[in-house]
Amino acid sequence: MANVVNVHLLQVDGHTYRQRTQTIDGKPQRQQQQQQQQHYKDEEEAAAAAWEEQQHKGEAVDAGEDELVDDSLISQDGGNYVTRISVDPQLIPHIIGKERRKQKEIEGATGATLQIQRTGQRSSGSSQQQQQQQQQGGSAPLLGSSKGETITIKAPSKQALSAAHKRVEVVIATMLSGRTLDYTHFLSLPLSNKQTAAKLKEFQQQVLAQPGAQEKGFDPVIVCGSRLAAPHAGFLLALHRIPTQVLAQPGAQEKGFEPSIFVDAASLHLTLLMLKLYSDEARHKAATVLQGLAPQVQALLGGQPLLLQLAGLDRMSDDPSDMHVAYLKVKELGSGNRLSQLCDMLLQAFKQAGLTVPGQLESVKLHATVINTRYRRSTPASSAAAAAAAAAVAVSGQRQGARGGGSDRQQQQQQQQQQRIGVDGRQLLEDWSGFDLGQFEVPAVHLSLRGQYDASGYYACAAALSLKPSGQ
Repeated sequence: MANVVNVHLLQVDGHTYRQRTQTIDGKPQRQQQQQQQQHYKDEEEAAAAAWEEQQHKGEAVDAGEDELVDDSLISQDGGNYVTRISVDPQLIPHIIGKERRKQKEIEGATGATLQIQRTGQRSSGSSQQQQQQQQQGGSAPLLGSSKGETITIKAPSKQALSAAHKRVEVVIATMLSGRTLDYTHFLSLPLSNKQTAAKLKEFQQQVLAQPGAQEKGFDPVIVCGSRLAAPHAGFLLALHRIPTQVLAQPGAQEKGFEPSIFVDAASLHLTLLMLKLYSDEARHKAATVLQGLAPQVQALLGGQPLLLQLAGLDRMSDDPSDMHVAYLKVKELGSGNRLSQLCDMLLQAFKQAGLTVPGQLESVKLHATVINTRYRRSTPASSAAAAAAAAAVAVSGQRQGARGGGSDRQQQQQQQQQQRIGVDGRQLLEDWSGFDLGQFEVPAVHLSLRGQYDASGYYACAAALSLKPSGQ
């Protein structure tokens, strides 16, 4: 029986959708989901099936279902009304469904038709409409933009067109609110400078110089990487020499301190907000929202620079003997609590614009990561442990297969988790509890792209909001 009280809420363009949940065939939803996932080994099929499972479990209820698509987004083709939605290719399997069942369900319920135009197959009308929409928004091509897929919706009436358009939007919002799609962008405060590089280099050298460092799981790449380019070429060469010098020390190979786990000095930052931007429209909207906050931000700063201090090494995990992330605490210098207010301002602006993921934390724990074992690369010390973990997972997978449970995808995820090797950070946290990286003037808020970097080694910037006082 449907539970009309405990419902999942989706936010789409300022409207709230209730997704009622219920058990299926007497089984809890989580159990039903796990059983269904085992039948889909192909990632695209699993992605396409995810929305269908959610539709089978409940229904989306539109709080404003009679609202029509804006006339500026509608054209006419013979006796039909036409509108288009552009999304990245990753979303298409979720919209059409396995064997196009989701697409057919939308078409059958609304009387509209959906046409998916792959990259390079757009009609001239489609391109012209998208160009007009960009010009109306005053937006130029944005770094990180892609030649996505165009969903053309045709219907005999504006009501049918709007109903189909809204259903597609709900599908997209549902997928973005889940864990299937990864984050693409984030708001960051860049903290990299020559002083940072020098101090992180010293930190790395001294940590790696500990007797038996390799056995504890440390790797130089997780503290300081090597993406630095000019004008830091000299520092880059020095960084390349560190692993050789440190790993040659007696006992270094046995404790697992590897170069790869130290965060790249060039990409040191504070993360303010993670974002999933899977369309050019979403990316342009994010850039517009960020840059549109300039007057409010300048008023908040009051003509004074935003100064921060990074000091005090701490960890994320409860167990310091199996540590995966170490970070420096962040303190704002001066009065007014402007950093916290800036974070709240950004969060609320992006939330009101419908760009945040439902369920994201309302407050941000600001920290500057300096060690992260997620970046670990294979070394003689860590390879043995990783091989042992992989062997254990393989045995476990064989046993599960004998029982008929578990999928290849689940086993791969388990193997990845097993292979992440922590470090014994007890001595590190004791020795470096007072580590002070110094003071920083934060130059800007960046809309950064995950996994992409510029010539300096920092994350590629799709848009920026200056934090320097007016006139500078």
